[in-house]
Order: sequence, then structure tokens, then C-alpha cells
Amino acid sequence: MKATADDAWFHYQVASKTWAPDMTYSYQGPLFNLEAFNVLNTPLPPGTYTVYFGVYRIMNGSLNMDQADYDTVEVNVE
Repeated sequence: MKATADDAWFHYQVASKTWAPDMTYSYQGPLFNLEAFNVLNTPLPPGTYTVYFGVYRIMNGSLNMDQADYDTVEVNVE
């Protein structure tokens, strides 16, 4: 899972269940049921935020959006 805000990228680290800066993969392994979780538990400054969730078809350790099935949601914070 990835998120971007004001040209800054973040990724969700599945193992530690935390967000970290940078754009990289969050988990590499077989598919599993991802439990429900709060995306963020802190106030955000006003702005438009985009959250991506995707699954890569080829696990090669690199981030190739053309080899991923993904969707996005845009959140507006006022």
C-alpha cells in the first residue's frame, strides 16, 4: 500500500504495521488476508491525499507499476 501527499511518498510496512517514507514495496510473498486497520490515527494538514493498493504479478524486488494490478482512493482533508 502506498500513499502520496504534496509530492512525498510513503509505504505501509506489513511486518511492522507502520508507515515509512519512500516508495517501495510493502511486502513480498504469497497473497494473504489483510486484516482491517486504520490507515492513519493522527490529524492531517488540509490537502488532497491519494492512497494506492496494489498487487504485483511478478515479485522481482522492484516497483514496476506496469506489472501491477492496483486501485486508488483520493481523500480530501479540509
